[in-house]
Amino acid sequence: MLIYYENTLCLFFILLCFPFVVYAYKPEDIKRLKLTNKCWKCDFSQADFKNQNFESSVLVNANFRGTNLRNTSFKSAYLNKADFRYSKLQGVVFDLAMLEGAQLAFLKLNKGNFMLANMKWTNLTGIQLREANLKGARLDGAKLTGADLSEVNLEKADLKGANLKGANLMRANLFEAHFHGANLERANLSFTDLTAAELNNANLSYANLNGAKMRASVLQKANLTGAKLQDAFLVVSDLREANFNSADMKRADLSYSNLDGAEFEKTNLTETNFKNANISLNQLKKSILLKTIMPGGKIMSN
Repeated sequence: MLIYYENTLCLFFILLCFPFVVYAYKPEDIKRLKLTNKCWKCDFSQADFKNQNFESSVLVNANFRGTNLRNTSFKSAYLNKADFRYSKLQGVVFDLAMLEGAQLAFLKLNKGNFMLANMKWTNLTGIQLREANLKGARLDGAKLTGADLSEVNLEKADLKGANLKGANLMRANLFEAHFHGANLERANLSFTDLTAAELNNANLSYANLNGAKMRASVLQKANLTGAKLQDAFLVVSDLREANFNSADMKRADLSYSNLDGAEFEKTNLTETNFKNANISLNQLKKSILLKTIMPGGKIMSN
């Protein structure tokens, strides 16, 4: 026991008197990247790569944990399964990049550039992407629970099967975006532009869609139980077999929409507009009608 303590004390004294620097990254990996623009399963953790150009580089399974990547360009780079946790990514460009399965959870990438990027099955839990450009990006199956996507541009993006539970998409541009089978439970979609968006079989239960622009949107068999749809604009939309039970649709405009088989039990339809919509009075018998505009133009209350 005495020898053990003496050895420990000696080691501590050596470390104290002769300090040395420990690099988390591997210098040989950095050398390989600079020579070939390729480095599979390489360790760049805690390296300083600010203002670098890694366009079209191959960095599959790379470790960028804690790396300084400010203002670096990964345009068209292959970054599948790369780990960016704890890294500094302000001003980084990921346009056209392959990021399938990459680790980007809880990072701040506000106003980031991800146009046409491929992020299928990527972990983006809790990420901050306010005002970011993800136009045409592929996010099918991505994890976006609790993400901040307010005012983001997701025009024509693919989010089929993505998990956006509790995400904030307030005022986001979702024009012609695809959300087939996506989970948007309790998401904030207020004042979003969902014009011509596809949300078939999507879970929008208890989501906030107040003031959303949803003209010509497709929500076949979508679940909107308990959703907030006050002043939502759903003109000429395909809402067949959608579930609006217990939703608040006060002043929503569903004129000219197809509502065949849709459910409206305990739904607030105060001043809701169904003019020229395909819906039967029988579908509304268990809902709250107050100054509701019926398909033929008649105003009804119950």
